[in-house]
Amino acid sequence: MVASDPIECDEMGSLLMKMGSQIGVAGIILSMLSLVVLAGCVDGDTVYTDQPEWEESPPGGLGFLGYEPFKKGETLCGQCHVDYQARWIGTDHADAWEGLQSSSHAASYCEGCHTVSHLGNEVTDPNVAWAATQDNRFRDVQCESCHGPGIEHVSAPAATQPLASFEAGINASNGCGECHNGTHHPFVEQWAQSAHGSGPHVAYAGTRSYCAGCHEGQAALEQTFGVDTDYLEKGDGELRTITCIVCHDPHGSPFDGQLRASIQVPDRTNLCMRCHTRRGEPWSSHGPHAAQGLLILSEDVGYIPEGFSRAIADVPNPHGPRNNNELCARCHVSDFTVTDETGGFLLHSVGHTFEAISCLDDEGLPVYDGNCAVDDRTFATCAGSGCHGSESMARNAYVQNRARLNVLLDELWEDSNLNHIMEATDKGLLPKVIANGHGADLDPSNSTMNPAKGALWNGMLAWTGDRTHWSDGEVGGVHFSSHPNSGNGVHNPHLLEALLLASIGEVRAAYGLQ
Repeated sequence: MVASDPIECDEMGSLLMKMGSQIGVAGIILSMLSLVVLAGCVDGDTVYTDQPEWEESPPGGLGFLGYEPFKKGETLCGQCHVDYQARWIGTDHADAWEGLQSSSHAASYCEGCHTVSHLGNEVTDPNVAWAATQDNRFRDVQCESCHGPGIEHVSAPAATQPLASFEAGINASNGCGECHNGTHHPFVEQWAQSAHGSGPHVAYAGTRSYCAGCHEGQAALEQTFGVDTDYLEKGDGELRTITCIVCHDPHGSPFDGQLRASIQVPDRTNLCMRCHTRRGEPWSSHGPHAAQGLLILSEDVGYIPEGFSRAIADVPNPHGPRNNNELCARCHVSDFTVTDETGGFLLHSVGHTFEAISCLDDEGLPVYDGNCAVDDRTFATCAGSGCHGSESMARNAYVQNRARLNVLLDELWEDSNLNHIMEATDKGLLPKVIANGHGADLDPSNSTMNPAKGALWNGMLAWTGDRTHWSDGEVGGVHFSSHPNSGNGVHNPHLLEALLLASIGEVRAAYGLQ
């Protein structure tokens, strides 16, 4: 358990004695317990450890303490860790038991995830806490659910720290994943498949420190969200993926889903845009990088050609803040239920693959990173809620937007022999620039800007899955690359079209091309 700012002993003592005087006989016992609390609080720089024995965990509890016996809804941990207690009390974890009982499917096998148990922490014996005692003090998902039994810590606060794990439980064997799994809430299964969970570029954090804040979980927690807390694995030198606690605060937050930041604010403090707003303007041979949020917001993105008459913000974005208050999460955290032909339940997808339009298998289940035709993808997240009227309408709009971008991209460069090398023999305006002796204008190795290089940048920003030579290509013997920023045009279709059209016009005028 990680303490908040130290509480002065006289302040805590006064508080506990005052509470004791207000609740009669129970207050006498509470006042006695206050001596124990005071022994673990901080007076200046001194931590007091010489204390009477803490009230024992109930038989079978095996060191778990649970709720404070005389005050409903307050954990024993919360007697000292008042900040965490105050935040936690507003979470669904603090109401987990009642939530289960009021549901239509309460069953004994569900109780381990709605009480203090061996799930979520390092304890492996299932017969502890609630399972062993059925004591009400172990109802709900409390501090010890993640931090483990607290008896040793309260007996010697400075000597033992029951730390929670950073790992989300990729095999549902520790941490969040022990409960947040299965067909009804497959968070850990879907997360493990996602780019966040699989960490395709997490190794960058070991060699490129400037990448770590978004590619490595521990650095993301500290650098991107400013959380410098302790956990079991801290300091072991291992690189980790973006786990649950990077985006979700286990202790509670003012945002839905215990998120560390809002998913609704239309700026770079948005939860997703903390990382997905990196580089949108030229020039870098690595091209636009994590510019998805910049496209959504219509700011600081793209090369602006001569004659581009409207300000970027004035180009209407149908998926931007004006029409979509949940922004990235509205499409990328798609929540839907899958049933079989008879209406039987198969899966409640919780959208933690973070794919907006997943491929579906023969049973209608989402397949992460699938390679399928557009007709085999689900557009359920795009339909209704004031967006597209139906899945078919959303699918048609997607196909049309993508096709328009492909035409404009080909106008600039069509890779005739599919070798990802821009050559004078290829089709399009930029190969003609090379053929006419101005190939140096396309040199990716320097930052000098001109119409041809600006068009190259806009092509790298707008490329679709049909035109991947824009994402990983070569010109004049120099390699250039770009991440998939446009979402096949979805992130801002009108702006991308406007930039490409303006670049086409500028290249024609600058080099006298038809």
